[in-house]
Amino acid sequence: ESDGAVDQSSRARSSNRAVTIDLRTTLPFMREGYVEWSAGRTWYGVAGDGERTPLLCLHGGPGSTHHYFAPLLELADERPVVLYDQLGCGGSPTNGETEWTLGLFLEELDALRSALDVERVHLLGTSWGGMLALEHALARQERLASLHRSSPRTRADLGAGQV
Repeated sequence: ESDGAVDQSSRARSSNRAVTIDLRTTLPFMREGYVEWSAGRTWYGVAGDGERTPLLCLHGGPGSTHHYFAPLLELADERPVVLYDQLGCGGSPTNGETEWTLGLFLEELDALRSALDVERVHLLGTSWGGMLALEHALARQERLASLHRSSPRTRADLGAGQV
């Protein structure tokens, strides 16, 4: 016997209807918007405006979103917390023809930091975001206050044809 939520989800999948839940509307961002850059538009949200060094969060995937970082917004009382959806994820659409490469996501992160004028950050990456954070840190050490990774992927973990 299954519960109604599972049945409803199955019906949505089998009928090829997209079910979208937009959690951005429930998160307390002081500002949010899009950064236009060479490969597309990247959605971001910033909570808090304290003077302490901002926390910038890189989600897993590619394919996930910023949503699971919501509990970290409690830190917004003391520092800005910057969340974003990587290209092709959540609020950051892609044209479907963009080839996902590590270089592409590093360029996106640089574009985001530049547009938001975020000079020095605490950088947190989970899973794929942990690998991206490490690569960014190796190239931009002087711009990091700290690096935090949770369940990071490494290049050795990736198989042929993966980012």
